[in-house]
Amino acid sequence: MPENTQNTNTQIDPAQDPSSPYYVHPSDSQYKLVNNQFNGSGYNDWKRSVIIGLSAKNKLGFIDGTITKPSSTSPLLKAWTRCNSTLIAWFTQILDVTIARSVLYFETAQEICLQQQIADLDQESDSVSSFYTKLKMIWDDLDAHNPLPICTCNNCTCDVTRKVLKMQEDQRLTLFLMKLREEFKQARGTILMQHPLASLSHAYRLLMQEERHKEVYVVVHNNDEPMAFNASNTKKRFYDQASESDKYGSSYNRSNIGDRSNTGDRYLPPRVSYQGNQGRRPFCNHL
Repeated sequence: MPENTQNTNTQIDPAQDPSSPYYVHPSDSQYKLVNNQFNGSGYNDWKRSVIIGLSAKNKLGFIDGTITKPSSTSPLLKAWTRCNSTLIAWFTQILDVTIARSVLYFETAQEICLQQQIADLDQESDSVSSFYTKLKMIWDDLDAHNPLPICTCNNCTCDVTRKVLKMQEDQRLTLFLMKLREEFKQARGTILMQHPLASLSHAYRLLMQEERHKEVYVVVHNNDEPMAFNASNTKKRFYDQASESDKYGSSYNRSNIGDRSNTGDRYLPPRVSYQGNQGRRPFCNHL
């Protein structure tokens, strides 16, 4: 009789496989990703420490997007939910109390990391377009992992989807404006004073125009400075030459022109000395 053979191809439950990212060790509930809590400063160092800690626990895929949430019918959903909850617990332990409260109701650990990237992001030396692109990339990741709910009612009249989208856009517009450099303070105030608030795309176009105006002003201003400097130097040289001319001309008149004293405007030749006669040089007065 043929011997009964045991099926060796039985699939191991990923949650029970220590090599699987879905595996959670009983001691992981006490695990700390980093020693210091993040309080809003030193984000890059904190982020690097978190990446190392997650990689050591084989959980980096839950953060970088390589492991996505399974469908509601997937047998991995339960294991994924357990790992995701574990990661959220890890993050709340290494965040300052104020920051931890602001991310406590996020549904995924990846959202927490993305929100921390936004919190640390500022325009600094970036152009408006470059800074907006950085924010937009993070927002797109958030939307992909946590899309907004959509009303599926037949003949819906509540318009809830549009209202939720508008609320989200207003929040993102305010965040975008508040992270711009101080030179955009006036434009920021003008946009925020509008009621209702402008769309994010419209505000972006206004800021791009403002940035171009500032660039043109700087170019024109920088070109005007050397022109004004050269004009000032030219004017100074003109007056210097005029002063020199006046100085030498006055000296010449005093020493060389004839005596105008007591003669009105009549010109008298200069006094000269020559042999046998002193006085004025003779001249012919015949017509």
